[in-house]
Amino acid sequence: MTLLAPPAATHSNAPRGEEMTALASAKSVIIVRCDGDRFPVLVPTVPVTQVSVRSIGADVDLRELRAALEDARMGVRFAIVGPERSVYAARAEIRRAGGLDSEIAIRVTERDARVVLCAHCRERTPLDGPTGSIVVCAGCGTALLANEHFSRAHAAYLAHKVDAETAP
Repeated sequence: MTLLAPPAATHSNAPRGEEMTALASAKSVIIVRCDGDRFPVLVPTVPVTQVSVRSIGADVDLRELRAALEDARMGVRFAIVGPERSVYAARAEIRRAGGLDSEIAIRVTERDARVVLCAHCRERTPLDGPTGSIVVCAGCGTALLANEHFSRAHAAYLAHKVDAETAP
């Protein structure tokens, strides 16, 4: 009799597609369109505000979203649509303003533009490849390995020095 080991589990907290169910109980909706995305968003018959955010390198211009958050009231729900980099930056901004995960609906339309956060200097660097890729940090110039670990608070993948795990 042969015992087979179970397949190795691949654990990742990388962003996955999320449903738009948060909109069902909305009293009003703020639709955040990232980088000009035109994906149709169906919302209940409630007041709707549309705002835009756009990527600028590793950063995202969130000024219009911040202005809408200042006017937001209890019962508002958020629908964020667009590329991964901008969507998760907008989500992090809403969370910093007090929004809850249950109030935020997300639709990622592209997964090719990512940001890594350097574990050494905390600089954010654009990553145009998949996780597991190597990128040079825009802050300290270190060759970084982009991990699968995704920080929703920072809207970035964690990256560390390529040879950080080898003895000197």
